[in-house]
Amino acid sequence: MRFELQHPDAPHLRAEYGCDEGAGFFFAIYARQEIYRGYDISREDSRALERVLNALVAHGFVTRTSVEEAEYWLQYYWVDEIENPAARRSARIIVNLMRALKS
Repeated sequence: MRFELQHPDAPHLRAEYGCDEGAGFFFAIYARQEIYRGYDISREDSRALERVLNALVAHGFVTRTSVEEAEYWLQYYWVDEIENPAARRSARIIVNLMRALKS
């Protein structure tokens, strides 16, 4: 499974990520799957998502802080209700990746 993404601050930067790329960082979707409003994903998929998000952080598409903040706020709000623009962008990426994993 591969994802093609465009850098939000530099439209000329595009990258394609596979679920096998990158190393893990703390992103405990598997521990709180129910908070993502119906995006109940498997432990295997959550590890794949974790690796993709780590690659996005490593290449500057999102920051570790914005991903962690988005993950926190997704417990209580939907994407459009998140006030911090960086966290909102990260939340959109997270939800889109989760949709892709489920398709």
